[in-house]
Amino acid sequence: MASPRYDPNLAELNRIFDDPNKEEEFLRQLGLSATPNAVRPARLESAPGRPSNNEYWGICKDVKFNPSFPDCVGQVVTYQRKTAEGRRPQFRCSGCRKQLSQLNGSNVLRGLPGQGSFFAFTDRLGRPNVRLTRKEIMWLAFSLCKDMPVALTKELMRREFALSKQVLTDWRNLLREVVQEELRARPPLGGPNQVVQVDECLMRGKRKGNRGRLLTGDGVTRSTVDKGPWVFGMVCVETKEVRLFKVDAQDAVTLGEKITQNIAPGTTIHSDEWAAYNCIPNLVDAAGSSMNYVWKTVNHTNNFVDPNTGTHTQNIESFWQKARRRLGRNGNKVTSDLLECHLLWLWWLSMNGRSRCKDTFLRLLEAIARQYPA
Repeated sequence: MASPRYDPNLAELNRIFDDPNKEEEFLRQLGLSATPNAVRPARLESAPGRPSNNEYWGICKDVKFNPSFPDCVGQVVTYQRKTAEGRRPQFRCSGCRKQLSQLNGSNVLRGLPGQGSFFAFTDRLGRPNVRLTRKEIMWLAFSLCKDMPVALTKELMRREFALSKQVLTDWRNLLREVVQEELRARPPLGGPNQVVQVDECLMRGKRKGNRGRLLTGDGVTRSTVDKGPWVFGMVCVETKEVRLFKVDAQDAVTLGEKITQNIAPGTTIHSDEWAAYNCIPNLVDAAGSSMNYVWKTVNHTNNFVDPNTGTHTQNIESFWQKARRRLGRNGNKVTSDLLECHLLWLWWLSMNGRSRCKDTFLRLLEAIARQYPA
């Protein structure tokens, strides 16, 4: 039996990213760092008179150094450029003669296999446009996976890396978006002899005198009565996988569509006696075939667990507290546009979070590598 894999702790992560060689090896093992295709020319090895920091990075077209000349076969090397302020470290291609300051682009170039690299987004002119180092991005990913409070993360990043709150927020949202494609490919929940519990929840905020904003951050006037968004959730009792969806209505059409899209035929579905769930026995797939759901209910007015059948929705009910805590706690300010992104992140954590495994951080990096292959 293989031993479980563990995320690095803070001290280990520091040691990895304080050493460029360890950093490169760590990211390369996860498929996050590009390896130049070309062999380092012998004439660049200890060439007399060459600056001590001279280093060969690969062929221009291989590392996508100059999108304006995609077929350039020049050699990309580092050198010291003389300026009025002194020497400045640069990248330079011997073919197209393009130059790029290392002060803005060294970490970008290290992870630049193409325009889709997670570390090397490009602007409208095709230039690398990521000003964060790989260490800073990895720290953001680590803090997100370890569930550090937003306020604490902002303070640490401000002190260690001098990043603004806006940059921190944007990159945390980008990291959450990475898992969306992974989740779209997930098979439906449940199946024969498996139980899926469903429930809907009003993500109600707390407002005194109907003042202030709710989780939606919808920008409504202070006098407008706004109770917050509805979220429809489902959990597979056997696998513990949780799926959450923002819904505009709690009727049979809306909830029935989510059920048929996300719950496999033949599954046993537990719910309360909300009228919209009466559609479950009659649900059909896109081809018109019956989904053959086994539907059991519990009357919450009388019991939390049905005394005769044992039917309950305790698993999904208990998850709502966790969802509210994550979406409404200090500093999150989840807007309506970002709510679905946060719900997808909670879905991903239900399979890869700290309660399920010890390598959440490494799993996120592997997901990044699959979406942005080096």
